[in-house]
Amino acid sequence: MEHLSEILPKAVSHFADCNALLEPSGLTWTYRQLAERSDRLRSILEAHALTSGDRIGLVLPKRADTVAAILAILAMKAAYIPIDAQAPMSRNAYILQDSQVKAVFLDPSLTASFLSATTQKWTIVASEEALFDLLVRTSAPEEPATFPADLAYMLYTSGSTGLPKGVLITHRNALAFVAWSATCFAITEKDVLTSIAPFHFDLSIFDLFVGLSSGACLVLIDQKGAKNPLLLSSLIATHKVSVLYATPTLLKLILHYGKPSRYDHSSLRIVLFAGEVFALDALKQLKALWTQPTFYNLYGPTETNVVTWQKVPDSLDQLSEAIPIGGPCPFALCRLWGLEGFLPEVPGQKGELIVSGESVAQGYLNLPEKTREAFLHIDGKIWYKTGDVVAINANGAYVFIGRKDRMVKRRGYRIELAEVERALLQHPDIHEAAVLAVQDAKGDIRLQAYIHGKENSSEMTFLAMKMYCNSNLPKYMLPDSFIFVASLPKTSSHKVDYQQLKKRSNA
Repeated sequence: MEHLSEILPKAVSHFADCNALLEPSGLTWTYRQLAERSDRLRSILEAHALTSGDRIGLVLPKRADTVAAILAILAMKAAYIPIDAQAPMSRNAYILQDSQVKAVFLDPSLTASFLSATTQKWTIVASEEALFDLLVRTSAPEEPATFPADLAYMLYTSGSTGLPKGVLITHRNALAFVAWSATCFAITEKDVLTSIAPFHFDLSIFDLFVGLSSGACLVLIDQKGAKNPLLLSSLIATHKVSVLYATPTLLKLILHYGKPSRYDHSSLRIVLFAGEVFALDALKQLKALWTQPTFYNLYGPTETNVVTWQKVPDSLDQLSEAIPIGGPCPFALCRLWGLEGFLPEVPGQKGELIVSGESVAQGYLNLPEKTREAFLHIDGKIWYKTGDVVAINANGAYVFIGRKDRMVKRRGYRIELAEVERALLQHPDIHEAAVLAVQDAKGDIRLQAYIHGKENSSEMTFLAMKMYCNSNLPKYMLPDSFIFVASLPKTSSHKVDYQQLKKRSNA
């Protein structure tokens, strides 16, 4: 298989009458019905001169039609750009402009706000009741960019410049992970998978393409449902979910607030987690509750998808640290990197993890300097610098230590603290802002915003700042606390002294 568009036709040829998609509302589509809907959407796209090589945005809630739209885009050899429908429209308009999409599927409730936020000209060419508006760009991009010939999709991550950056991912990149996962975890048409991750989050690649390539059934859970642990618990039981892939944060929510002991979860055979460190105590509790499934820790940034994996031991009694991120997947090469190059791969060694192999992305769109910084060319191979510091344990497995820079992971999402600061600095009454990530007693990451207001500015309150951030940042980037200060500490080079702020935070 060389193209993600081959997945659905092959699935239909083997599993036409098997259930492909379920929505908690009760909607069910077979593979045949999914293919029919995808073909119809493809016809709509082609009728408006959209073709291979185009990029098409998706600003839609998670539902069956959104999956059909993704598959329709891929079928016409175009690339899809999934965007968080709940994020501020100013941010989404930037992404759609940066990615130079030719068209966008919009939730109808968002169309007016998008048209007012964008500087480009768009025309509504099709509407499907309350499902979507299809807009086509009628003005050319100011500076056309170069895209990989086999671009499959772009995922936007938080950017250190304060603007999100687009990761260019090809069919070859995606299929390396998809093919391995389907085989490694023996996914078949008998499996039922939860599709919990939003489509703009890289965990969704497993749900969508590993599930559909294997004839499995996907239970689609939207962002509201994903925040309801009691609903998740009930869906696992009701639909006899066998494969569950989620962040540790979400699994802990199910453990503590989903009342899992009330439900029959005996259908679970595999539990995969990724995106952040799983606190050992919570993992022990979950394994004691779910004794039948096999647990795996998966690791990999958006730029590489999953590149290391670790089976969780049956017994955790002898462990005193978090589960390692393990060793490389067969399609990946992993090495430790230091100031002078590669470091020896021996127990006890620490260094930045860098990754090469088939799943490594092609770089960042329109950011050549960032691409050069993050993607190294060594001995004919491209190596991605993850920014994650790891150590090698006595068994030769990688153990995650922490981040090199100011990027943090919270609830499975990567957050550049500079992007949060940039949003705060756009407030008319804020003179300076700095954001710290701190770990609370439970091991969860919390964002602290330090704010220095302008002279004669109106009084700023926690509630006012919360409301402002709600309108300018995705929910997963919202600061948990706001600390108002007369000034921010500075270094000798007149930059914010984050070390001094950390001392204040710990005082």
